[in-house]
Amino acid sequence: MGRNKPSKSLKEIGRRLEKARAQRIREPSSGHARAGAVSIAFRLSVELVSGLVVGGGIGWLLDRWWNIGPWLLIVFFFLGAAAGVLNAYRAAMEIAAHAERQAENQSDGNGNGA
Repeated sequence: MGRNKPSKSLKEIGRRLEKARAQRIREPSSGHARAGAVSIAFRLSVELVSGLVVGGGIGWLLDRWWNIGPWLLIVFFFLGAAAGVLNAYRAAMEIAAHAERQAENQSDGNGNGA
């Protein structure tokens, strides 16, 4: 007869399990945060390096085509560097705006705005 009723300890375990599940859904694990940080760093470095490679490549090709030495390589390398920094800055601002929108959405979901 006593087996049909759950004991107090089982009820307590069930309550704690539900609380842990709810908290896990609200808060991402540190692994997700770390993966997000790595992906952001990778994106910013790709933006910067791609500007350098494209600028240097264009300068190198023009120098070989017109046979005028390394002058266009140097000029386009610096132009590519400037473009890469600008692209990385724009990407960082986009990522920051996205993170801000997510933070606002999470705070609105709590119902109290904090």
